[in-house]
Amino acid sequence: MRRVIEPYGKVIPEFQTPVGFRLSGWVYVLSNPAMPDLYKIGMTTSEPEIRAKEISQGTGVPLPFQVERAYYSENPRDDEKAMHEYLSYCRVNESREFFGASLMEIDMAAEDCGLHRRDEPISVLADGFNVICMNKRNSLNLDDLFDEIGITVFGCPLAAAEGLIRMASNTVIKQVTDGNSVIFNKNKVFRIKSNLSKEYEAHLAKLAISTNQETNILGENNG
Repeated sequence: MRRVIEPYGKVIPEFQTPVGFRLSGWVYVLSNPAMPDLYKIGMTTSEPEIRAKEISQGTGVPLPFQVERAYYSENPRDDEKAMHEYLSYCRVNESREFFGASLMEIDMAAEDCGLHRRDEPISVLADGFNVICMNKRNSLNLDDLFDEIGITVFGCPLAAAEGLIRMASNTVIKQVTDGNSVIFNKNKVFRIKSNLSKEYEAHLAKLAISTNQETNILGENNG
């Protein structure tokens, strides 16, 4: 059965992240009322809330850990290591994953390490990515794909797929002009306006209102 991706004509201002969306794992930040001003930074391939519960049950800390941040990660172990190295100046102990940094400092470290927060609006992701894909595939059979979409290929399927992607990139570039990004979700494709573009348009609108007000005042004075 051929699956058709349906385009969405209008540019949408925001998009709701599908429930359960994730990459390979997470880099998480936990807090505990019993340890004020300290945060535990670790990684998990399950869910941050599950890991927080496991740690709470496996330690002698009287109060449960709470999830303060969860960052999407395609390589959780490497990203955790990068975060630890970035914040090494405020690490309490080399043998433990606790840091005396503020959440703002941790967010800045995550941003510099290329990580994005789970609660971040999709429009913020659109500031840095042309294509945002909410779908997940573990493998791809090119022969089956070409047959499904009705394309016959003579020669190397992999090279043909590369050529088609390069051709399609021109269409994508046209779609992402004016600060837009493309979102794939199930069998639909959307265009979303990036957060920076929305802020810039709001700034221009504010300037226009201010200019009109000044013009009206000048007109009244001259009258």
